[in-house]
Amino acid sequence: MMQPKQWICGVFLFNLLSNTLAFQPVDLSCHSRTSKLSALAMNTPKPSETAEFEYQELKANLEEMQKQNIKSIRLTPEKRQELARYASKIVNRRPTSMPMTEMGKQLPDSKWKLVFTTQAVNADLPGDATIVLDFKTADKVDYCLEFSKKTLGLNRIVAKSSYSVDPGPANPGVMTLVYDAITTDLLGLQNLGIGFFGMLKGRSNYIRTAYFDGKIWVDRGFDQMNDGLEYFNVYVLQSDKEEGDWSD
Repeated sequence: MMQPKQWICGVFLFNLLSNTLAFQPVDLSCHSRTSKLSALAMNTPKPSETAEFEYQELKANLEEMQKQNIKSIRLTPEKRQELARYASKIVNRRPTSMPMTEMGKQLPDSKWKLVFTTQAVNADLPGDATIVLDFKTADKVDYCLEFSKKTLGLNRIVAKSSYSVDPGPANPGVMTLVYDAITTDLLGLQNLGIGFFGMLKGRSNYIRTAYFDGKIWVDRGFDQMNDGLEYFNVYVLQSDKEEGDWSD
């Protein structure tokens, strides 16, 4: 029989995963039109239209957020709006340094941290929570929620998942995630199976890639739970170098 403390932890984890792993359904027809229009617009970009200033400013802010371990929810409304404007200019004006059709080949053996988001869902997370996508192979990824030790004895929750990236030409960069199993590191015990979350198994969700250059990855969509407002999730590649050091 499940003990009271285990039950409380179970309910907490279920609510947490339900809120953070629920991407909105993707409108592929809309994405296709946007992708084609963006591709046409970026065929011959002028120097003043490549959002270089916005890219460098966003990059510098992301670097500082990582160094100081600042979460999006802790930013002032003015700073969040500023970074959102940078992200918007980048996805609409800046050409990617590699074809979106090649994105899927860049993900195996890479790890990406969600450093900035405009989505209010992050308000449901404990203040020390970090979202990480840890790509193991060409079709397996760990969707991780990592915590400090003060969060109910949790170190992390991992949704072991399958994934695929649409190579195009209609919807290049659209990622489909299918959750296979949930594990957790709790009170020093690692990789505990969580049967309580069996209802998530087989569930498909999506990440709409709007910009990807191998170092910065921007997911853009429209939040159906928030009056259809546009949102941005910005992931940063993690490496063996010190976080925030993106020099070649």
